Amino acid sequence: MNPTNISPSHHHPFGMLTPGRNWSAGSEYRFGFNGKESDIETYGEGNAYDYSFRIYNPRLGKFLSVDPLADHFPFQSTYNAFNNNPIFFIDPDGRAAKQPDEFEKNRNKISDLGGDKIDFFHQENGDTKIVDRASGSSNTIRGGESLIKGYTQRDKNTSWGTLFKEWDSGTGSENSLLSDFDNSTTGVFGSFDNPFSTYTSKARAAVVSEGKAKGPVDFNYNEINPFTAGFNGWEQFIGRANLSYYKLER
Repeated sequence: MNPTNISPSHHHPFGMLTPGRNWSAGSEYRFGFNGKESDIETYGEGNAYDYSFRIYNPRLGKFLSVDPLADHFPFQSTYNAFNNNPIFFIDPDGRAAKQPDEFEKNRNKISDLGGDKIDFFHQENGDTKIVDRASGSSNTIRGGESLIKGYTQRDKNTSWGTLFKEWDSGTGSENSLLSDFDNSTTGVFGSFDNPFSTYTSKARAAVVSEGKAKGPVDFNYNEINPFTAGFNGWEQFIGRANLSYYKLER
């Protein structure tokens, strides 16, 4: 079989055709940016794409009608596309921007969810291998694919107050991932680094007593409650939670 390339095209980040770098062998092929169908008859070639719920204009980098889920995102324009970041987000049907799957199961990294210091690799069995780029140290989270997929990378200094406001207003990311590999003393990592933290005190004790590289730590209400949280805003916000520790080792 000798396949024929009938419609190669180059696009700018928001989908506009790059002048002089696209061509078509005929008018029958109608699909372009993000695999969406182009409305050639109405807007001309490459000027509008059908995203099912809305028509997208790649020259403007915006949709031509109001987002049907606009009430979920009061902090951004109702005509916004890809959270105004087409490199990091996709928009499958014109309603809400999403992150693509973080990694393929064949261990090819396809996003920057772990930042520039750590990689997550999904395995065929659903586990996720964590690799520290600098040292090559690694560990494996059993069933980690289902835990990590769908999370949005947040700045490590994001405050508990910000997350509370998002939760209270029903906005922001449903699942947030905060990561730190610089021994940060601010944000949630500063809270966990506190020697009086209920969470990390028990985790440290588990590491010392069991000598394991990873494991779960269980808490009950007597250990995690408003009294033990005291004035620590993060521990008050997190409340009852599951905690697992993973030591990166060669």
